[in-house]
Amino acid sequence: MKKVLPPDKSEELSLNEFIETNHKQISTIGIFTAITVFTTNLKLEFFSVLLSLLFLLITVIVWLELLDQFPESATGRLRWFKIFFSSAFYCFVGYCLVAYYLFWNAILPIVIVFLFIRIITVLINKFDLYRKFCYTKRGREKSLQYFLFWCVIFPFISYLGIKISFIISPSIGEFITQLSSAIK
Repeated sequence: MKKVLPPDKSEELSLNEFIETNHKQISTIGIFTAITVFTTNLKLEFFSVLLSLLFLLITVIVWLELLDQFPESATGRLRWFKIFFSSAFYCFVGYCLVAYYLFWNAILPIVIVFLFIRIITVLINKFDLYRKFCYTKRGREKSLQYFLFWCVIFPFISYLGIKISFIISPSIGEFITQLSSAIK
């Protein structure tokens, strides 16, 4: 999706224009947030927690898409809308993470591994490390990238991510447990 920017830098994007342009993403966030809350009331607790977390992840993905649509130099009401909408969304995600802390304690190592893999791959792409280290020309690096990623980089990053997750996850799990018990 292309970023919504005002046609002229002297013209600022108004809150009304932003909402009109991105109302589908905003509505989708509202719908998936409602589904996330609704699924917490299912009778089978395991499926209730699992579905709630999956719909929460879908909501986060749509939120990240909407976040890309905000102009970098948002001012006025649009800036305040971004701040308050973001704050409300982060509070909701935080609440869900704390509410399902037992489930998160179980899958926290997996989440840390995936986050670690994502951070490393973003850095590799941002600094164009494939091309720099392999001395390939633009356009020809695609097959080399796949080979390097799946045969060399992914196993190494996964191994490091697993090691790091087993170091970090007990302290994060303890923090989440204390936070949840303090809230209750």
